[in-house]
Amino acid sequence: MQKFADLRRHRQQKIEEEEEESSSEEAEQSFSYQHLLETHGVERMKDITGFTDEEFREIAEQIAPLMIQRGRGRRGFAAEDGLAIFLAWATSGMTYNELSLLFHMPIASVKTAIANFMGRGKAALVSSFIPTTLEDAAAASNFPHFPDAIGAVDATIIPIWRPSNPEDQRKYYSGKHKVHCVKFQLLVNPDGQAIHLSQIVEGKKHDKKLFDESSLRQFVSEQSNLAGQVVITRKPILCDRGYTGIQGTYPEAIIMKKQPHEGELTDDEKRLNDMLSSDRMIVENYFGRMKVLFGILFSTFRCEIRLLDDLIPMLVALTNFNIRHHPLRR
Repeated sequence: MQKFADLRRHRQQKIEEEEEESSSEEAEQSFSYQHLLETHGVERMKDITGFTDEEFREIAEQIAPLMIQRGRGRRGFAAEDGLAIFLAWATSGMTYNELSLLFHMPIASVKTAIANFMGRGKAALVSSFIPTTLEDAAAASNFPHFPDAIGAVDATIIPIWRPSNPEDQRKYYSGKHKVHCVKFQLLVNPDGQAIHLSQIVEGKKHDKKLFDESSLRQFVSEQSNLAGQVVITRKPILCDRGYTGIQGTYPEAIIMKKQPHEGELTDDEKRLNDMLSSDRMIVENYFGRMKVLFGILFSTFRCEIRLLDDLIPMLVALTNFNIRHHPLRR
């Protein structure tokens, strides 16, 4: 009897899976950004996606040719439609269930659409909106006080749920921020564009360590041949006190001065700190814009931590796009 009961459950599960897959396929065929636009209107769609209709279509047109699916398998959502679902998830921070109700789609279809777009869209977004060479990273403007600097560098955190594993709890806990989190580092040029992104690391890791492990030095290095010898040159970068110590490997770094123990900063050091703080504000503004744009980063990240390896580069790319249209500084 147990054997037949198990067989019956297996058949029922298979039927349910087939029905769910059928619903997903129907959702993929019926869902479209254009239908959403006609249903909700231009202003409501800007609230849903975080971008105007013109900006949304510009992004879609830019990345669509780079998202051509190779190989066999279901084609799934079109680039424009997948982008709409992904942006709704990233900008609002809504759960899959809430998105299911918004789009009148099965939860499985929402998950599939987001996963599919992240799989196909990451490389397209990154290559379209984040510089891949030092030449592409060149800015049209300069910092007011440090015109030779290529950018300002800093790290930010994304809070996560407390891991269940005690070892992970220690790795991801930031004593500075008193929260479990991951962190990443950006180099932002004077135009407000992120030109280099580090890997995503555990929240416990110090900013200097993150810098040392990143490929930033290699990215900003230029090689030339002088009298038969290879000469490496780098432009200055602007850093806060958390990067004290990187001068050993990046002597061109300009770092805010720490107040000596039982001492005072000189007037020149105070002026240097004031000028650095003013020019470095661009990277702080960048993080602020990014977290305002994407509600999924505004509070504790609810999904699997590994998703951030793909998600953060995509959101940095989209933030760059946003800042091109709406500069941080005018």
